[in-house]
Amino acid sequence: MGGWICMFGDLANFNQRLEKFKNKFSIEGIKKLTIIVASPTEAFKTIFWAWDCDKIPDCHFLDQPTSSLVLCGVITDPKDVLTLMKAFDEKSGTGDVLLSESGDQIITGTNGSFSCVYYEKKSRQAIVFADRFASRSIWIGNDKNIWIIGNFPSAVVSLMEDSPKLDATGLWSLFHSGRQVGNRGLYSGVTALMAGQKALLSLGSGIRISSWWKRRYAPEKNWSPREWGFHLARAIKRSAERYKRISGNPYLFLSGGLDSRIVAAAFGKPLKTLTLCTYPNVESRIAAWVAKTLGLEHETILRSPHWYYENTQASALISSGIYLNHHAHFITPVKRVSLRGIDAVFLLGDLMENFNKHYFLMSPNRALVFSPDNIIDIFYSCVPYTIKNYRDRWGKLFNKKIRGLLEERYLLSLKEHAYSVMEMSESHEDRFDAFLRWSNVAITPTYNMISCIWPFASERNLYFDNDLDDLSLRIPGSLRGKAILHNWILYYLNKILLIIPDANTFLPPVVPKQLGNYTKKVRPLIGKIRRSRTRKGSTPSLRTSGSWLLLHEMYRKDAAYKQQIEKLLNDSAIFPPDLFDLDEMRRVWQDYCGGQIRYHLEIEAIRSFGSLAQILSTSGIDL
Repeated sequence: MGGWICMFGDLANFNQRLEKFKNKFSIEGIKKLTIIVASPTEAFKTIFWAWDCDKIPDCHFLDQPTSSLVLCGVITDPKDVLTLMKAFDEKSGTGDVLLSESGDQIITGTNGSFSCVYYEKKSRQAIVFADRFASRSIWIGNDKNIWIIGNFPSAVVSLMEDSPKLDATGLWSLFHSGRQVGNRGLYSGVTALMAGQKALLSLGSGIRISSWWKRRYAPEKNWSPREWGFHLARAIKRSAERYKRISGNPYLFLSGGLDSRIVAAAFGKPLKTLTLCTYPNVESRIAAWVAKTLGLEHETILRSPHWYYENTQASALISSGIYLNHHAHFITPVKRVSLRGIDAVFLLGDLMENFNKHYFLMSPNRALVFSPDNIIDIFYSCVPYTIKNYRDRWGKLFNKKIRGLLEERYLLSLKEHAYSVMEMSESHEDRFDAFLRWSNVAITPTYNMISCIWPFASERNLYFDNDLDDLSLRIPGSLRGKAILHNWILYYLNKILLIIPDANTFLPPVVPKQLGNYTKKVRPLIGKIRRSRTRKGSTPSLRTSGSWLLLHEMYRKDAAYKQQIEKLLNDSAIFPPDLFDLDEMRRVWQDYCGGQIRYHLEIEAIRSFGSLAQILSTSGIDL
């Protein structure tokens, strides 16, 4: 959807701030930075920007005599952008939009995936809305009585006069799990809106955040899995029809798993499918099989391991130090495919998994009890991509004098965030799912696959549909964790797809779940044997689809990667000794190069934060 930034207040030095933004975002590996400045008044300006694009994807600006509207994303039903603006303007001038629930009622009837800024010229106030998923992220900062609003925190701070300070919670969270915690991000004073939230911004006043929509789980326990499959398949199909009306030239990243094949089956023609792999393998053949069964065009794109290196600066700015940038490899194929037509849009199947599984792992003999008092224990022990022995691993990367304080601030913020989801449901499973994913979809690691392509192209995701979301809130948490709903969804969308193996298990989805779980356990061993056999008698190859294994090989052995990481570790301006323990970081790097792949998350955090700090310097930490 491109990038966008709104600014209002005393903008006398706007041109100087804009030049600073251009310097920071004109980066290596990107041919051009496209910028469009919308200037309705001297007090309110909007910057639209994108990389390698002739137009700014999915960004809309409408200016009226009394107000301006900035909308980013896609609206599918029932209102288009013009009627949305008209609805706001009917309430403008009386304070109804900004000070009552009239604005809430307008947004409640808007279907799709979007973020919205409405500015009243007379009162010099703005109201900012995040959709019910927080699918188009919004970050808000204030700098010398100027409000700066954008979809990337890095873009917000690049328009500030002085270097920002780091947020203690955000810094620890980056190195601990690559997530943001509630409204907190990496930079102090830069706040995120969460799902269903709005913010009232006035000159000379602070930010007032409230909710226009609240998630409520109301489990329907009388439906069987087959009935759930029928209702979900029908809702997904309706969502696909709505998105097809606004998607001129759609492409889907088809992995061969169940999430993306559900999207492909629901969307149908004229969808084209793309599969990324380091070399043609079983997974890419399964994806091609799925596409052929549905009668869709399919293309296999060989993924270069150097794409991560080539896109380092872009992925650092997009991730803004909050997410680990595992998915930077999507940038290059999106850029290449977009050259075929400016109307290209891209779909990913991720987040369809919300119907079928949780984002936490519990042992069978342990009961899940969600409460703010035990959230620390549950989070550290049951959340994937989170290190259990964090004090021995993450903590040592920080200076001894502040690591205890950083941890304390982080744990308090995590506990505070846990309170915010207590009222969503009585179900412990629902609460934990909301905590890890749906209080703000942007906190999920896999969502980075979507956000990383925003500054290059339009993005679509069938899950972001109000009717489908309402239905998902009725799925019992215990059923969602059984991993059987996808099979019934496929049954009603296309029965043949149930026979084609799932790329995660290499077994058809119709086989018993227990057998599928067994294949997942032995699959890493099979892959290891396969790779060792292909290497005998030849130069060691990198024939693997796994990002961790691929990057482990590249980081250790490729001169460009090694030089990049070692340069970061030798720069005390990037990792100042009053915040970080550079000696410990170097020891971790040596152990990683020696074969300790378990340190991959540490290396990714060092590389992600370090690459960002090279572009956007900071002035210490806010303690």
